[in-house]
Amino acid sequence: ILRERCGVPHTVVDTEPDLAPGVSLWPLDPGTGAIRLQPAGLPEGVTRDELSVLPANRDSSDYQTVTMPGLWSGHELFTDLAIPGSQHQFAEVSDWLVVSYGAGIEVWDIGTDPASPVLIDQRDGWTPPFGPGHWAVFPPAGEMDTFLQSVEVIEEPDRLLIAIAGLRSAGFVVWVFDKLTGSLDQVYQDPWNVDANDLSMVRDPNGKAYAFVTNTGTQGNDGGIWVYDVTTAADTALCVDVNGSHSCGVFVGEMADLPKSRYVSALVVGEEIYVAASDGLQTSGLLTFEIWEVEDPENPATSPGGSSTLKYSGLGDHVYSPQLFTFDGSHFVALVEDVGANPNPDQMRIHQIGHCLDADGCSDLGSALATETIKNSFPSDQYLDLSFSLGLPFLHYGMQTTGLFGDGFERLWELEELPDSFAADTLPELTDGGGTYTDPCHDQTVGYFGEHYEGNDFGVRRFRPRHAVFAGRYLYRAAMSILDVHHRRSESTTQIFADGFESGTCQSWSAGCP
Repeated sequence: ILRERCGVPHTVVDTEPDLAPGVSLWPLDPGTGAIRLQPAGLPEGVTRDELSVLPANRDSSDYQTVTMPGLWSGHELFTDLAIPGSQHQFAEVSDWLVVSYGAGIEVWDIGTDPASPVLIDQRDGWTPPFGPGHWAVFPPAGEMDTFLQSVEVIEEPDRLLIAIAGLRSAGFVVWVFDKLTGSLDQVYQDPWNVDANDLSMVRDPNGKAYAFVTNTGTQGNDGGIWVYDVTTAADTALCVDVNGSHSCGVFVGEMADLPKSRYVSALVVGEEIYVAASDGLQTSGLLTFEIWEVEDPENPATSPGGSSTLKYSGLGDHVYSPQLFTFDGSHFVALVEDVGANPNPDQMRIHQIGHCLDADGCSDLGSALATETIKNSFPSDQYLDLSFSLGLPFLHYGMQTTGLFGDGFERLWELEELPDSFAADTLPELTDGGGTYTDPCHDQTVGYFGEHYEGNDFGVRRFRPRHAVFAGRYLYRAAMSILDVHHRRSESTTQIFADGFESGTCQSWSAGCP
């Protein structure tokens, strides 16, 4: 497909299946199209006293600065997003997108027009003048301004159950979104007991929703994986567990004998719940990687007193963001392992784990079906997201680092051929094979997602591309201060003709240099 930029034509070769250029949910000013230049992190012409009245359409991809918008910028620093059913092969595509950012959550309607989501409701934790202070408890402003880390959603006929993991005194939070009225209500918070980096929520075979929440142990407890009854929280009025009381009846216990943990993924297989946990860059109470079976989430402690049974424990290095998933009846785990000198995690692997879920568990994950090299980027956190597009599995890799140059730090792989094995670094990749090119404006190599944002020389790699999940043909992505959507156009290989045009689907445009 021939594209023209700065008067110089260049070719971007499509992959199969393909992503169209991104459609930003935060467009440029429609009146002027102006790019905001502000090295200090504030939008042009806006003072700190005016933060509460920032324009609704603001896009930090327009910032030309080595730092992302900070605490005083007034920008949502997007941290995670969730679409109900996106992790399940045969689930119906949901009409709802839930996004967490540093101080709050947003619910978007993606059913009416998936390419143009509509913001339905938002709840912010900052107290005035920087926000309305909707939360029962929220951390005071400080140097670390990214408090909310992870969001998960389960959809019911008339409502969404939203679970959030947060750092410091944000803790674990449950919100309910009423689909009929389009409104959010907070129903539970455990703000002083759990310092949470990640969570995973599932519905057990009896229909109740449970959240498995990582606890880093920084709040004076032993850490591990804490389990909460989200259905009970959703069916009652707002209740806040004060100073470790756990009197709300929502906290049900600590899973197994895990030490401090940082990442978690839960999967329902038949009548059982399986939970994978890992440590990331934890330096004490080393966990590496474990898989547990939880027969009864109301009694998650280690058997014989509890219902949790260890199925696997191993891997000698730090492990990031394990993702348990099922595809065509087989069970897998994808993870990132630090196989070199800390803190340089450099290998994404996918293992088939059906043998580990048997009665006796396993002592070895077996050979990896796929191995992909990850650039050494010194991130404090790395993330994998498994989601399905029209029944096919895709795996997105993101991370926490800001200010990266070059391409290849954000990745999106297509996993359709599992459980076949792939040679190292050959997993079909949409981001690398289809969209890396040299920008003739600046002679910079630009990653696929970055080229849409003409006001940012180096694309969204500057701003921490953390998470992305599919709903149907649309990929929704939270890259810290950028929230956008990309369209997977076709499921067949795109033929590129010699002149760079494909009959009937050619895309070309001209754009001046920023």
